[in-house]
Amino acid sequence: MRIYYFFICILIFSCTPHDENKFSLNGKMQAEGNGKVLYLIDAQSGRALDSTIIEDGRFEFNTKLPETPIFVKLKTKYNFLYTELWLDNNAMVFDAKNKSFSQAAIHGSKAQAQSEKLTALWLS
Repeated sequence: MRIYYFFICILIFSCTPHDENKFSLNGKMQAEGNGKVLYLIDAQSGRALDSTIIEDGRFEFNTKLPETPIFVKLKTKYNFLYTELWLDNNAMVFDAKNKSFSQAAIHGSKAQAQSEKLTALWLS
């Protein structure tokens, strides 16, 4: 009888839908952006995917993406802070603490890493 309960539990958990396109982006940056709204924009459609407020040089996005990988713009309203990046359905880190916002180190996205490698090859 226990074996039936075991198989029923496996069946239930295997049929549970997963958020395959859910990602997170935790960022840290210089305090110059404090209090500003930061927008995550789909670069292809121009549609806003999410927004957050920069507080104490930190921001966080936890968003369901329409597809992955997806190329996005991360920016303030009038492009005071602006960069472009690739998002995957992973936990990602954006580090501009000791760099300009547009030159931030971005970790956790395979598509972003590939893009940076291709850019480095193209520029060399």
